[in-house]
Amino acid sequence: MKNFIKGNILILGLVSLLNDIASDMIYPLLPLFLASLGGTPKVLGIIEGVGETTASLLKLFSGYLSDVFRKKKPLALLGYSLSNILRPFYFFANSWILVFVIRLADRVGKGIRTAPRDALIASSVSEKDRAKAFSFHRALDNLGALIGPFLAMVLLSVFNNDVKMVFLVSVIPAVIVILLMSFVKEEKIEGESKKNIFKPSDFLTLKNFSKKAKLFFLSVFVFTLGNSSDAFLIYRLKESGVETIYIPFLWGVFNLVKSIGNYPAGIIADNYNKKTVIIAGWIIYGITYLLFGVVTSKYAVISVFLFYGLYYSLTEGVERAFLADIVPQEYRGSAYGVYNFAVGISALPASLLFGFLWDRFSYKVAFLAGAIFSVFALVLFILTLYINDNKE
Repeated sequence: MKNFIKGNILILGLVSLLNDIASDMIYPLLPLFLASLGGTPKVLGIIEGVGETTASLLKLFSGYLSDVFRKKKPLALLGYSLSNILRPFYFFANSWILVFVIRLADRVGKGIRTAPRDALIASSVSEKDRAKAFSFHRALDNLGALIGPFLAMVLLSVFNNDVKMVFLVSVIPAVIVILLMSFVKEEKIEGESKKNIFKPSDFLTLKNFSKKAKLFFLSVFVFTLGNSSDAFLIYRLKESGVETIYIPFLWGVFNLVKSIGNYPAGIIADNYNKKTVIIAGWIIYGITYLLFGVVTSKYAVISVFLFYGLYYSLTEGVERAFLADIVPQEYRGSAYGVYNFAVGISALPASLLFGFLWDRFSYKVAFLAGAIFSVFALVLFILTLYINDNKE
């Protein structure tokens, strides 16, 4: 085990692994459970839409607050605790309204913890190991997304398809998550209190961030406008002729590709160049979206789908490491808040646009539009490489 994979990096990686196991034991079963309580697809859309929008807004402001009070761990712990304490209460749900409340609390927890947690990771390693640390964290996160549904499938067979028992068992990894978070250590940031020098107006106008950081935020926003929900990729698999029974298996393999590729991407980024790895990832995204609109055979679509996992491998951790390199430590919580907000807030219009283009024209047009957005975003990102200012 590498020297940097210890302390906070190891703990936060295990926390993410177990949290995703608990979450993904439940998430694939939630639509079925909701339907059994009288919930309709419209209700599911409301629950997910409100939840994700709320999470995006909270990611923005929790990062800011973690900088104001110079404390990342309390907010990260609160976020993980809120999600994991309430999630097993699906066991007691007898109406879709209660499901909505629990799911909203889960998303609120995600919104609170994400930016402070990323800032903790960034401050727990040296710059030369930063991409590896974030990529290690993302690898365990993706591994949890693979284990969770598989474990749910096993539990359903054991408990005769009793969904509520799966919800109840999810309390085990949930409790361990909270216990592990208590062992995270946070270094004190010396200096003047941000209560006095970090004004909300400065934060909302991004005044404290360099031109390079601002352009990076913009490039991520534009890129995500073309990056629709991966649910459309599953729909593309189905439309190409892939049998329904094989789709969960392919989804699992897809997450495995992401997980296996994360850490090697971090090694390459730290040893060579983070910017080059991000560019390579965005190019792969553009190529795969273009291919999704061109290839027609079932096996070609499957191949492109699995190849698409490399985009996540190359970018998930490295983008976060790159952001830490261009933002001072005292503003990193806010920076990760803005970054995650840019990704989250553009996800809804991205999926709406993609769905509209697919319905109005064809899937070919929709995927081509996604590829075009990635080209524009790539140009913006490349421009950041030529900016030098004194706020990096």
